[in-house]
Amino acid sequence: MTEIMARIGPESSVELADDHSVKIEGVDPMTPLDATWLARGLLSCAAALTGTNPPKVGEIIADAHLPVVAWATGPFPDTGVPTLILSIRPGIELTYQLTMQGAKELGAGLMALGQGLMPSGGSRGTFH
Repeated sequence: MTEIMARIGPESSVELADDHSVKIEGVDPMTPLDATWLARGLLSCAAALTGTNPPKVGEIIADAHLPVVAWATGPFPDTGVPTLILSIRPGIELTYQLTMQGAKELGAGLMALGQGLMPSGGSRGTFH
């Protein structure tokens, strides 16, 4: 099977291409927002199909919770930027680069959650 890749298209769009960078015909270029929604749906379906109760054929899985099966933290090899890697089934790794301050705030939020000290509304932050 040919791998389907995403690449930057004309006019700040995203288009799908095969593993030889040949544009897949019949699929129009997407806006970045459209690509985001498609990516979310694809990840949600992949995760849902690996669970103990897979969804029925034709069911739309718009926003499944992605169960983390492994995680890693550390400096990104080339830049030293704090990095968080979350692994979900079926073998997908999502890599997030953080600011040092953002890593501290995220860590503090997770510590509060783990210690049962989280406010009922949870905690949120923004990385600058």
